[in-house]
Amino acid sequence: MSKFTAEEKKAILLEYRSGTKFKAICRKYNISAKRFKRWKVEAAMEEALPILEKMIEIGMLEEQKEKEQQEEYEAYAKLIQKMNEEQKNQ
Repeated sequence: MSKFTAEEKKAILLEYRSGTKFKAICRKYNISAKRFKRWKVEAAMEEALPILEKMIEIGMLEEQKEKEQQEEYEAYAKLIQKMNEEQKNQ
């Protein structure tokens, strides 16, 4: 169990992102390099998840849009074919 709360971890990571050196952070907060790297990975995954979810959503919307366009195209093609057949029968 970590002696740091989620908010404390975020604050430490923010300090790192603002320019404090990796080793200085580890010394200041008495954190192992392995633990701090794990925090960085966890934070990156947490930040990436909403972006990935949005990308998936956009992809699904694009697929749905393409499907609807294909269905519309097929409906027009059938209509044109029907009109051509009616014209030939006249």
